[in-house]
Amino acid sequence: MYMTGTWTSEEHIRFVQAVRTFGKNWKMITEFIGTRSRAQVGSHAQDFRTQIRKYPNLLGSDILPILETGARGPRSYYPQ
Repeated sequence: MYMTGTWTSEEHIRFVQAVRTFGKNWKMITEFIGTRSRAQVGSHAQDFRTQIRKYPNLLGSDILPILETGARGPRSYYPQ
């Protein structure tokens, strides 16, 4: 069973570590965290990306380039 509600500090730290290690491999990130579902991890990534844009000095903000990279490469390569 997965946890619900607000992510704990420990879960968020594990999320940041997992993104640094596994990139956007959500399955591996989910397994690394261990307490959240794949859907919860994806939602947390979207929410955290929004927070980093708003507050660039957040702990873990260095993973923004990873979160903004599309499946086929950085978004800047796609036509606007």
